[in-house]
Amino acid sequence: MEKSIYFKNPVLFLEFFVRDYVYSGRGTVRTELPSGAFFYTGKSKAINRSSPLSSLLVFDDDTPFLSKEIPEELKNKIFKQNTNIVASITGESVNKQNIWYLDKSHLISNKVGLNGNKGQMPYHNFASISPYGFNILDIDENATLTTNFPREEVVLTIKKGQTLCFLCRRDERGDGEWYTPNVNLVMFVKNYGLFDKIDILPQIDIDRITTNLLCSEKADIRDFRKSSLNSQLG
Repeated sequence: MEKSIYFKNPVLFLEFFVRDYVYSGRGTVRTELPSGAFFYTGKSKAINRSSPLSSLLVFDDDTPFLSKEIPEELKNKIFKQNTNIVASITGESVNKQNIWYLDKSHLISNKVGLNGNKGQMPYHNFASISPYGFNILDIDENATLTTNFPREEVVLTIKKGQTLCFLCRRDERGDGEWYTPNVNLVMFVKNYGLFDKIDILPQIDIDRITTNLLCSEKADIRDFRKSSLNSQLG
C-alpha cells in the first residue's frame, strides 16, 4: 500500500462524537430516565474506554492519519477522485442501568458530481449520510464551514480547529412505519480543515497516537433544547 493518498482537490476532514439517548413514550416522566440521558457533555464514562477500540482514522496535532489496515474496498470507497469531505464518527450510549458504552468509529465521505456537473451543490448530499442530518451549506478558502443545523433560520460557522457541541431534543411523533422516538442529543462536531493528502501509518503507530475523544476537548456549546426540532433531526 502507498504511504500517502493525494487528493485531486482539497478534502475537508471532520470528526463527530454522538451521545444520544433514544426512548419511547409520550407520557414518559423524564426524571425516571437514567442520569446520563440528560445532555451530559463531559468526558467519556464508557466502561470499555480503558481499552480503546482501534480506529482507522486518527488526528494528531489536528492532522489526519489513516491506518494501513484499512480494507482496500473501504479505502477505495471513501477516497474517490470526487471525494470532498471525509468524516470520522464515534458514538457513545448509556443504557437503562446508566452504564456507558463506546462504539467503534466508522468513516463516511461525501462526493461531488463527476464530469463537471455544475448543477449539483458540492456539499448537498452530506446531510443524507451525516449524524442526524448535519448539513454543510458552504466551505470557504479558510476552511470555515457554514451550516444551519439544526434550525434552518439559524446559520452557524465552524472555523478550522473549532469544535461545536450541539444540544438538541426531539419529541416522538407519528405511528407505525412513520414513527420516530424521543431523542436527547449531544453531538460534538470538529472541523479539521482542508488537506491535499493523508499519510498512511501502520496500525501500531495509529494506536500509539494519543488522541482524546472529542468530548474531552474544549467545545463551544450551541443549545437548541427549547427549539421544536421534530422534523429537523433525521
